[in-house]
Amino acid sequence: MKAWMEAGTPDERHKQLQPFIGKWKTESKMWMGPNTAPSVSHGTATSRWVLDGRIIQEEYTGTMMGKPFKGLSLLGFDKIKGKYYATWNDSMSTAIMYSEGDYNTETRELTMHGEYIDPVSKEKRQTKLVTRIESPTHHVFEMYELNADGQQFKAMQIDYRKSK
Repeated sequence: MKAWMEAGTPDERHKQLQPFIGKWKTESKMWMGPNTAPSVSHGTATSRWVLDGRIIQEEYTGTMMGKPFKGLSLLGFDKIKGKYYATWNDSMSTAIMYSEGDYNTETRELTMHGEYIDPVSKEKRQTKLVTRIESPTHHVFEMYELNADGQQFKAMQIDYRKSK
């Protein structure tokens, strides 16, 4: 019972996620491949603690490819695995994206690796996700993918600026 209680109690690694809490205005850039111009869109996000400080739930609203877009993310720390994890679902897919990784307290970067199934090729795509805390009112999310040649390229960047 003691091990279960310890595994289920949030700690300082959960508190490191506190800068993500709040209401945000976003600017998203999405690249379809290397050396392509990004499409740019704007949105809002609200992130809050759920399950008594164990997980952050983010609700995202904006546009994607000119259409209304909604997303839902869960972000937490798994004390048993010793890893941060995130899930992502959105209104353009019925699939889930899962990633896990580590937080660097010196650089204030959360680096995670994940995968999803490409709806066109039906193949697994590997991703690297980096979220950098720039200040208490600004953080940047970057998603990198591998292209057909195995080279990594930036596929997405979202700038989060705290709403007043």
